[in-house]
Amino acid sequence: MKPESLIHVRIDYTEALSGKKDILSSQVNLLNTLKSVKKFHILRKKEIQKKISIQKKFKEALASIRKLEKTLPRIPDEEKTEETKEKKIEIKSTNDIDSELQEIQERLKRLGG
Repeated sequence: MKPESLIHVRIDYTEALSGKKDILSSQVNLLNTLKSVKKFHILRKKEIQKKISIQKKFKEALASIRKLEKTLPRIPDEEKTEETKEKKIEIKSTNDIDSELQEIQERLKRLGG
């Protein structure tokens, strides 16, 4: 370097001290951030491993269900329609009961009123 290109700057002691403190606090913040990032990466790896194990268990359960569906007897379509007819009849009978209850309640109101 040429001696002509050197520039000297005078800094007070308090300015130098506050500058050093700022640099050190910046280093502390960077190290804390680095520590947090490392913890995040560790937790993220654990999360991914757990997701993979859950996915494997889900696939195993699905395979077991499919295997059970193959081994269990199937209900013929005729029986299914009979079951749905029975359910419709049950629904109608409960509707009839509800309407009868309403009629009886109305009669009680007329007698009581």
